[in-house]
Amino acid sequence: MNGHRPRRPRQDARNTDITTGSGRPNPAQWFMYAVFGRPLPISMREWVRHDLVGPGAVPRHLIRGLLPFTPIFFAFLLLFPGALWLRASMVLLSVLLALFYTLAFMDLNRARRLELPGLPADLKSDRAQERLSKERATYEKLHGPSRTFSSPISGATPIAGREMDRQRPQRRASGDSTN
Repeated sequence: MNGHRPRRPRQDARNTDITTGSGRPNPAQWFMYAVFGRPLPISMREWVRHDLVGPGAVPRHLIRGLLPFTPIFFAFLLLFPGALWLRASMVLLSVLLALFYTLAFMDLNRARRLELPGLPADLKSDRAQERLSKERATYEKLHGPSRTFSSPISGATPIAGREMDRQRPQRRASGDSTN
């Protein structure tokens, strides 16, 4: 031997998530994902899940939502004539409007981004799932467990709703009037 040990491939700490071992997108992939909504490879499914429902998902969503508008903001600031305060107020108004619509469509955008790699569209964060389970436990403590039965045709239906349907008189067709 010549005294040299074989080199082990160095793992890049920036591109690997410690908890799952899944990769992160490179800057070009992230830009296409963030700005144009392009899907990432299936191998990055855990990264997408963490990005959309993990801690800090809302600030990341706001950044992703404002990123496509930054050229417009700079154009308002640099290319329009007028006093600086007027151009800055145009930018501020534009930022507030973009934030409003970004927040308004956050759930729809998140659902679409979750569906692209095959994740469930109604996936919730751990905090939201914990809050929903607490609400359900409180409801069941106050009102008892919800009773449902399963029908092969209609799926799970609350019993109370079925009993109300049986008690409600059936409407007659308009041609079957027997008055």
